[in-house]
Amino acid sequence: MPGSEGRQIRLDTFRQVLPDSIRLEFDSIGDQADCTLVGELLTKARQEEPDLDSAIDSIMHEELIDSFSDAEMIHFFWFYFAYVIDNNAVPEP
Repeated sequence: MPGSEGRQIRLDTFRQVLPDSIRLEFDSIGDQADCTLVGELLTKARQEEPDLDSAIDSIMHEELIDSFSDAEMIHFFWFYFAYVIDNNAVPEP
């Protein structure tokens, strides 16, 4: 699939900044509803860890998703990157 290498790099960059516990939760997302829970975990972690908050802000700015909530950002990376890479197809909206 064209562009899959670029998607993988962007997904890996995002996953690498996540704390291990949140990365495990992100990797186990099964549907959109799980994104809300993982987003809540990320929000709490960002409040407690300034370096994480700064790294996530940088990624959001780079991806042009500055106005997304944490749950929306989790959904963005899960749906448009992890899902596409795993299934080798872009899902229907």
